[in-house]
Amino acid sequence: MFRNQKYLDKVKAKPIFSMGFWNGTGKFACCIGRHSLKIELYIKDDDEKKIFNMLHSLKNEIPENIKNRLIWQKLEGKKASLIKIEPTEAEKSNLRGKWGDSDHFEDVFM
Repeated sequence: MFRNQKYLDKVKAKPIFSMGFWNGTGKFACCIGRHSLKIELYIKDDDEKKIFNMLHSLKNEIPENIKNRLIWQKLEGKKASLIKIEPTEAEKSNLRGKWGDSDHFEDVFM
């Protein structure tokens, strides 16, 4: 038997793959899940929600086409907060079957 077999048996695919970058207490990421796609700003270590509240106070300065799509999650009682955009069901339906098609790259990611 392979020496590390017991460890390999426990490996499972994660439900969400995230790629992004941290800057201070915030992480900007593109998250691809089994049934979802989202762009998010994850704010950690913001117990008093100062960063979240400051960003929310600037909401009216965000362009309309983005502002109306933002999902603001303060996550009361947690140390973190989220601001995210997810595709609508119609947009997800339009993307099905096109992920690997280079002709539709801009439809998926732009």
